Amino acid sequence: MNSWKDITPPSQFCFSANISLSPGSNLPHNLWVTLVRLRTGVGRFASNMCQWGLRETALCICGKENHTAHHIIYHCEALGPPNSLDDLVSPGPEGVGWTDL
Repeated sequence: MNSWKDITPPSQFCFSANISLSPGSNLPHNLWVTLVRLRTGVGRFASNMCQWGLRETALCICGKENHTAHHIIYHCEALGPPNSLDDLVSPGPEGVGWTDL
């Protein structure tokens, strides 16, 4: 019954943790959180807040569509990133300033 203890030393795990953070993890916390929210689509977007009962409307300030992460990234002329998806993948100086929504 104790033969498994002979095979695996008690200080070793049966798996190895291979953890790597997304680009932008070196940014200040508030910018990192904004990028994560945009990447995941979960955050304080008007569409979510409307579902949660915190806003009356889900409409974006541009007036064209509901305020979602997808809309901001791909369609919104008022809030969209200056360099499209590049600002989410590798945020540069312009991209970092853009996240101050």
